[in-house]
Amino acid sequence: MTVQADSQVLEQLPQWQEKSPRYIGLHRDLLQLKVSSSFLPVLEEHIAAIAAELRSEIDIPPILRFHDLLPIWPELENLFREAVSIICTHLVNHPSDVSALRQFSSQPSLIKSTAERWYNNNSL
Repeated sequence: MTVQADSQVLEQLPQWQEKSPRYIGLHRDLLQLKVSSSFLPVLEEHIAAIAAELRSEIDIPPILRFHDLLPIWPELENLFREAVSIICTHLVNHPSDVSALRQFSSQPSLIKSTAERWYNNNSL
């Protein structure tokens, strides 16, 4: 989603929340997560460089592999933990799910391997 689309959704949330307060509250809180402004330019620059390199090597459209994305893992892990914290506040009636999410978010290597499996459309 774009920042503009996010803003439009955030404006509509009060109306939607009247109909479904639990779920809308969760989505509102997740939409308000901010990606560090220092992260996006690095990622965009890297993706552009990889795409240019791939175009120069082959005559077909570039396909970015997971390792081409150069995620800044500490920032992504922090963002993931923030999202987990928000989700857990909305899952107070599901303590086993909260426990599993918190355990998962405390394992950086598991976050990375799961992200790679998801990116490659493999079973999680």
